[in-house]
Amino acid sequence: MTTHVLILCTHNSARSVLSEGMLNHWARKLGKNVQAGVIAFYGLALAGWGLAFWLLREDWVALVALLPAGLHLMWQAFTLDPADPDNPLARFRSNRFAGLLVAAACLVVGNA
Repeated sequence: MTTHVLILCTHNSARSVLSEGMLNHWARKLGKNVQAGVIAFYGLALAGWGLAFWLLREDWVALVALLPAGLHLMWQAFTLDPADPDNPLARFRSNRFAGLLVAAACLVVGNA
């Protein structure tokens, strides 16, 4: 299975090239364990957002705002089937909703 990542960026081309290289490296390195890697990286992202929310507002209720985004990301990760070409594409396309959920969480925590 060959995996290639392409990041489109208009201004920070050096950063996007570095990101592409890094993600392609990890995709090759994970190989058949890609689902475990996605779970790990999503977990790290959620932990980072949770830490940022905690630093902004030291209240566990602020972390609840991340719950919808966390559930969506875990749905993506745990239902990923790399053997089915349509499955990863559908998960990738659902990232627009993940972005909206994280943005909504940021809005809620920032205005609380």
